[in-house]
Amino acid sequence: MIVDMTDVRLPPGVGWTALLTAYARAQEQRRADPLFDDPWAGPLIGTALGATGGELPRLGPARDDGTSVLWEMFGAYFAAGRTPFFDDQVRAGVADGAEQVVLLAAGMDARAARLDLPEDVRVYEVDTAPVLDFKAAVLGGTGTDVRRRTPVVADLREDWPSALAGAGFRPGRPTVWIVEGLLMYLDAQACDRLVTTAREASGPGSRIAVEYFRRIPEMDSVPPVDEAEKEALELILGLFRSGPSADPATWLGGLGITPAQVTEVPDELRRLGRPVPAVLDLELTTDPMRIWLAAGTF
Repeated sequence: MIVDMTDVRLPPGVGWTALLTAYARAQEQRRADPLFDDPWAGPLIGTALGATGGELPRLGPARDDGTSVLWEMFGAYFAAGRTPFFDDQVRAGVADGAEQVVLLAAGMDARAARLDLPEDVRVYEVDTAPVLDFKAAVLGGTGTDVRRRTPVVADLREDWPSALAGAGFRPGRPTVWIVEGLLMYLDAQACDRLVTTAREASGPGSRIAVEYFRRIPEMDSVPPVDEAEKEALELILGLFRSGPSADPATWLGGLGITPAQVTEVPDELRRLGRPVPAVLDLELTTDPMRIWLAAGTF
């Protein structure tokens, strides 16, 4: 079965872009040598797409048959390319004394369940009600321990700090902020406001982790295999905005945050022993898509 942008019937209010990362993580989970453990990615994507067998149905660029250059890039990026990085930032922040973790635009993230965090660390998932309700229903059906998970219904374009505080978040305490798969959809000013708000709500010893593209990709950055892939790429790129206005060290430093680590997706793939898709590889492509991963402390 092929599920494309015209045929897919996702749960109301749950966007297909939120599911692409879950799709990639579900594929990673099935490998013989997975880089992280996410047994809930499969149930989340399977429930959303109505998949009952072992093979996942196609969702836009995501496919389970290894035939797509576009999904080779996105799949590597979403799973091995960035997931271990953000996992490590959560662990590092908690080891440094952070008492709470905030996932902004949490989507299908399952870190509250799959990371072995201390019992007293709370994980706040900020997203819309349909996303959070769908995830709660799926995780609840698997018997997953979600005691650390605190859903926060909020639109990041509105007064999300008040919603976060209303859910029990303690301003002024050490916090880990995870901003994964978000900044590329915001303009520079919105990125500044988001990170500044997070910094002002946190106490000393806090940490933030982000990722964004060096430049907005173009339609010819990755040649689509078919019309469904072309449509998917157009939809994705149509959501892109400028992102932050400078490299991570400069940008974070200008917002009062001390850069702790700056790397790129291809470097992470190489570090972890995974192949780098040609469209991300500076050695193979004259104008590759470049994606920063960065963390800072404050």
